Amino acid sequence: MTTPYALRGGQAAKQRLDIVAGMLAKPTRSLLERAGVRAGQHCLDVGCGGGQVALELARLVRPGGSVVGVDLDGEILEFARQDALVSGATNVSFQQGDARQLEGGPYDVVYARFLLSHLPAPSDIVAGMAELLAPGGLLVLEDIDHWAYAYPPSSAYERYDALYCALVRQRGGDPALGFALPGLLRDHGFDEVGLDVVQPAFLSGEAKRIHCITLASIGPAAVAEGLGTEDEVAALLAEMEAVTVDPRTIVVLPRIVQTWANLP
Repeated sequence: MTTPYALRGGQAAKQRLDIVAGMLAKPTRSLLERAGVRAGQHCLDVGCGGGQVALELARLVRPGGSVVGVDLDGEILEFARQDALVSGATNVSFQQGDARQLEGGPYDVVYARFLLSHLPAPSDIVAGMAELLAPGGLLVLEDIDHWAYAYPPSSAYERYDALYCALVRQRGGDPALGFALPGLLRDHGFDEVGLDVVQPAFLSGEAKRIHCITLASIGPAAVAEGLGTEDEVAALLAEMEAVTVDPRTIVVLPRIVQTWANLP
């Protein structure tokens, strides 16, 4: 199975996604609770990565509920299984699969975070998710409107943002997809759509380096596709790292659009 996903998978992806999960633990937990995830429901986490949200879903649907996490990256799924074992979550399982060829169900809840912006034809993916829902089932999506920046303004961060967006678009994705999510839900028969926007910012800590970590992840693909040279990426990364260690600077994540709705 092949993927247009621009970021590296495997252990490097697990480490990056663990940082992301820590940054977004409260906003995502609040989203799931507000959307109505509750005990006894059966859930599908599409593009689950290292299983961070799948484990949160597993907690929310106990007792009686279950979670299946699906991802194309078999290596990262092994890390997810290890984390589930350590946490004692017996109501979650992980399987390798393609978001473009979903099977199974019906599910009470289908969830995806930072998936659709990387894939061509996101409307088709949403249609596939909707088909797996039971009547009245809940679809919950989180994705980005990518604009990564620092304060005071940084030309290095501006160049990184342009590089990330160019690579995702070259792979067929849309790094500014976020605000299109509510419309995608309505296009596929959902109404009473919920919406929220989250944009964390950081003065210090590992989370402040998340754009540096992402650049290191996409760098080889960007070079391979002619968007920059290895020397340019290395120099850009060094400039961005210098911004992160300055206690006076602020590093801001892209806007994260959260949307949810139940089938009629």
